[in-house]
Amino acid sequence: MRKLKGGYIVVIDKNRERFGEMVIGEWEQWFDENELKNLMGKYCTEVSVDKKVSYEAEDYGLFYAWIGKVR
Repeated sequence: MRKLKGGYIVVIDKNRERFGEMVIGEWEQWFDENELKNLMGKYCTEVSVDKKVSYEAEDYGLFYAWIGKVR
């Protein structure tokens, strides 16, 4: 596996606080803001969370973007 040192990892996914507002498959997950931030912290020097990811026009908060800079 090639390491992308200095690059960025961006994960856009559903916010667990809004669980149940969208029909999903049984295999899908809703992430807790800090749970994913902590996991990414193992591989990234900086991790931030953008809570203003829009969905269907102006519905903010259903999706978050976790952004981390790779070590």
